[in-house]
Amino acid sequence: MSTAQKKIGKLRSWNQERGFGIIEISRKERYFLHITEVDENSPDPVVGSMYAFSVRPGSDPNRLPVAVDAVPVAQSLLEHPETLLCSAEGKEFKIADNKTVRDVFSGDGGKNNLGLRCPACGFDSGLHVECAYILKGSDNIESGKGFAGVSHVNTKRSYGRRDGLCVGISCEGCSCTFNIIFQQSKGSELVYVEQEVKKTVSNEGGIR
Repeated sequence: MSTAQKKIGKLRSWNQERGFGIIEISRKERYFLHITEVDENSPDPVVGSMYAFSVRPGSDPNRLPVAVDAVPVAQSLLEHPETLLCSAEGKEFKIADNKTVRDVFSGDGGKNNLGLRCPACGFDSGLHVECAYILKGSDNIESGKGFAGVSHVNTKRSYGRRDGLCVGISCEGCSCTFNIIFQQSKGSELVYVEQEVKKTVSNEGGIR
């Protein structure tokens, strides 16, 4: 499986003696990781590290699915700098309105800091930066210059002729993801917020 198709999760627990632990993407999405599935050239697993990995169903339906071909995210980015590695991958987003954008930047960041607030649940602590990447602009001449140290992602999600910078944020409060996008448009520097679209389950069991 290519790196672009891999999931991204955080190592929440690790038993060094027995060589296994749990990777978590959200409170409802967790995977079992064994040391034999970690890239042999990688450093020893450390709780809190981010891993890119493929998934294999567990042998027992009552057990967690298994993370395989696990590679630290930092190592994956070095080997595949063109690849988007983000826990928000595959989710649906919508552009938030101006009031929501203002609310996102109204969190308590402490002295001399700008705080963030989750646009879904209002949580202003337990917010984590999961990824940062470039949104390729629509103009082949104006875009493609890149930002130093940031992966350049060729994506259809573009808001202008020039490249934009996207920072993916996850919330512990409601397990949602939102993106903060810095994008120049018509001579102005603008900030957008993309909210994850949460799908609800109907009484018939379908998703709507």
